[in-house]
Amino acid sequence: MSSEIRRSGLVAIVSLDGEVKQLSEAWEIEIGKSRSTMVGLLFYKLLYAPDLEKLIPQVSDSDSVIARFDARLHRFDGSLRLYRWSARLVTGRIGSMPGKQAFYVRGQPVAGTDFSLSEALTSRVVSILTPPNR
Repeated sequence: MSSEIRRSGLVAIVSLDGEVKQLSEAWEIEIGKSRSTMVGLLFYKLLYAPDLEKLIPQVSDSDSVIARFDARLHRFDGSLRLYRWSARLVTGRIGSMPGKQAFYVRGQPVAGTDFSLSEALTSRVVSILTPPNR
């Protein structure tokens, strides 16, 4: 794992409607796509969809953090990595949104949770073949 990702994690500035406004360079290293192709997407589209179906926000131990959750990302090599995410509400100069509020979202990799490409594909097949809960 890159020491940059280990040290700083993945950082995103996300508007209150969920649109990605800025991403740290670590996203390019981890995901293998340019930031310009990811900026403008809805943040949840960057996360592994089956994890979102079972997402349970955790209580935070900090007044400034408004949400914590775990969700995986597809990496550049097709594998999955679990991240522990925290989101806080910030106000100020955020890209071209001075004075506006946005979410500062940070993801730290959870050690020992990499999934191989075959595990990722197996998980994808299971999610495709399993009917949604109604």
